[in-house]
Amino acid sequence: MKKKKSTNIEATLAKAEKFLRCGNFALALKTFETVQKELNRDDIADKITRCRQEVKIGQAKQLVKKACRAVKKGTLDSALTSFQRANAVLNEPWVTQQIEAIEGKLTRRDAFSSARSAETAGDFEKAAKCYAAVCEPDDPSRESMLIKSARCFVKAGRYAEALNIFKDVSLAGSGARYDYGFALVQSGFLAQGLRAWDEVDVQDSRFTEQKHLVARQLAADLVDRLNRKADLASIHDDASFLMHQADSFFGQSRRDEIKTIHEHAVFAWIEELWKKEDFHTIEKILETSALPLTPDLLALKAKVGFKTAGADSRHLHTMLLYWLPAISSPLIATSFGDNAGKRQQVRRKLIAMAESLIKKAKGKQNGRRVLTELTIDTELIQTIREIMEHQRRRTDFIFTPRLAALLDRSEEFLSLIRENESFFQDKHRYLETGAFYSAAGRYLYHLKNHDYEKAVCLFTDLPQDRKKDAFIDYAFNLISFEYGCHCLDNEDAQAGRFFLSAPALFDVAPALEEKLIQKALDFEEWPSLKPFEDVLSAIYRQRPSKALEKALSLVMTRRAISMYNERKLAPKALNGIINRALKLDPENEMAREASESGEINQEIKAVCDAFDRMKLGKASRIARESEYDEVRDQYFQFIEDALDQIGRCGWEEQEKMMLINDLYQWGTSVDADQPIMTKLEMHLNMN
Repeated sequence: MKKKKSTNIEATLAKAEKFLRCGNFALALKTFETVQKELNRDDIADKITRCRQEVKIGQAKQLVKKACRAVKKGTLDSALTSFQRANAVLNEPWVTQQIEAIEGKLTRRDAFSSARSAETAGDFEKAAKCYAAVCEPDDPSRESMLIKSARCFVKAGRYAEALNIFKDVSLAGSGARYDYGFALVQSGFLAQGLRAWDEVDVQDSRFTEQKHLVARQLAADLVDRLNRKADLASIHDDASFLMHQADSFFGQSRRDEIKTIHEHAVFAWIEELWKKEDFHTIEKILETSALPLTPDLLALKAKVGFKTAGADSRHLHTMLLYWLPAISSPLIATSFGDNAGKRQQVRRKLIAMAESLIKKAKGKQNGRRVLTELTIDTELIQTIREIMEHQRRRTDFIFTPRLAALLDRSEEFLSLIRENESFFQDKHRYLETGAFYSAAGRYLYHLKNHDYEKAVCLFTDLPQDRKKDAFIDYAFNLISFEYGCHCLDNEDAQAGRFFLSAPALFDVAPALEEKLIQKALDFEEWPSLKPFEDVLSAIYRQRPSKALEKALSLVMTRRAISMYNERKLAPKALNGIINRALKLDPENEMAREASESGEINQEIKAVCDAFDRMKLGKASRIARESEYDEVRDQYFQFIEDALDQIGRCGWEEQEKMMLINDLYQWGTSVDADQPIMTKLEMHLNMN
């Protein structure tokens, strides 16, 4: 019996081992425990311990699966319990992270619930803190929770905490913007608060009155801060904002008061910046401050422009914008001297200062452009001043075209020019002055600086259906002409289309006709001359003139001769062009010489052909009747060549003598005194 019992225990132990190998730890544990009661061995005890641990691990993994299913269902409390029980066995980092994440969500859920409850109960400070506790960095609802927190802080009167949150979020909705503005106002940032309220789209009389009240407080605050000169940059910014909003907040009397406050703020800050020599910032302030232009302000802008241009040549244009108008202002000029001569002397000196400053940058493209504009503007302002003095008209300002356009006052100067057309000595000067002050003025500046591509933008920028205007028409015609000349210089075959209005332009500006003619006469080769010939011909057909006749005649002659010399033109075609050139200008010396040369060549060719065909009578008649010694000289040269050939040929002596006799007889009919005739006579006498 004992042996049989021992055999059963061994079989059970083997079965337990098999369960262990297969990973069936629960059955292995139960079987090992049964065997251990009989055997009580240490190795079996170790296996029992291992099986118990593995069973716990398996149970923990099942808890993890259960927890994950609970998370998906949203039952976070159940999921947390399962994860906690499982982690007591597994102690794995990812399970710990899951526990912390669920605990955070439960905490935020509780915090959000607490926040809602506190907000409902009127405990806004608690609500604000609870809303803030809900936020997580990657939570999509983080910003909305922060806004709720900030708005609760505002309701709790904790404005600093509210602003600290507001500065890090994007405000959406009128409610949040209003609370942000309210927090700013309550914190003493009145201008910033009004700026925030500008974005609140609410039509409410109480809100409007609230903004007006804050605006009045801001005005009083600005006066106090100006008296204390506390943070002048901030005062300037706030005053500028209030001035721009004055129409919304105040009546006319208060608006004037706000403008005064703004002006004081501007000049107070400029005074401080001037001491620091921060002229670039002053220039920006003057550009953005909508101050009414006075002689003093114009002088300040000119001085600042000179300072900034001296430090950086990119500011030369700004300097020039105000420099000439400032020194030309009659009110400013009173400080130059007590008589007109002294004032003019100071003006010249100040213009020379500007010119010297510009020339320092002359090597740079910007300096070249500004120097050209200085020359133009100096002449224009001098013209306007002379007109005003002639009319005995008093004015505070004389503007350059660019400043007049900037201040929308161009029409004042255009009217002045139109009313005084008789003041100008010639039509060209009148139209040019008006054109610079017209809408086409800036394109003329480009033209004078040889920026042709920018200048021709006039053709597309100004409306085609614009009102008829002599000044703009002149600018159109002038730019067309100059661009056409530019195209001719670059041998553009399409240049002719830009000279369609040239006849009208030449009527008022004859010097431009001379300019075109001179450009044409500067060329010698036919490829360059042909476009000029086409242009001059087209203009001549519309507007004949003596100067064009002579120029066109000469250009035609040069082009024809150049082509003939390169074998691009037949003699007959050459003669045709030369004859047309002489018809235009009979005094064209080159054409006359070319015509003579052509006739000589033709007669010489006819003599040569006659000799080749042994028609000595015809050759002699041509030489005898020719007006040109060159033809007769060539005729006798042919006779001499013939005599030489006769001496070298193998003819019979009688045949030679007969031909020599013919040469002698015909040669004598042309000119018996030629030396070759003596040689012929000697040959005849010898035989």
